[in-house]
Amino acid sequence: MKMKTFCFAVFVSLISIGRPLQIGAWVAVTTSGLILSVPQEAKADIVVYLKRANRKSSMGDFKGAIVDFTKAINMNPKNSGLLSLAYEGRALNKLSLNGISDKKGICFDLRQASSLGSQSATSTFYELCDN
Repeated sequence: MKMKTFCFAVFVSLISIGRPLQIGAWVAVTTSGLILSVPQEAKADIVVYLKRANRKSSMGDFKGAIVDFTKAINMNPKNSGLLSLAYEGRALNKLSLNGISDKKGICFDLRQASSLGSQSATSTFYELCDN
């Protein structure tokens, strides 16, 4: 399978580079550029799910967004950049949907995103979760 390098802007379909995306009452995700190597076929499918999840989230369909983030996670467990985005997005949508009632699930997702290099997930993890 041929690998292509591409630049993927986080949450491109929703926000401009450098501007925060407000999810829920107080959770904000900022944009950043990532350079990733992904098989072309897998990249297209994962990006579709990530964009669709972001669109659903922006319309308040947090359950639908969680489903799409989960599909992205299940499709590409080896790509740390996209996987981190999916885990963090799923955690933030769980938080927006039910508040902190699913703390275990939220903290699991934030821990995963943090371990994959997401600094914003690390900050949110330390803010919400018991170490």
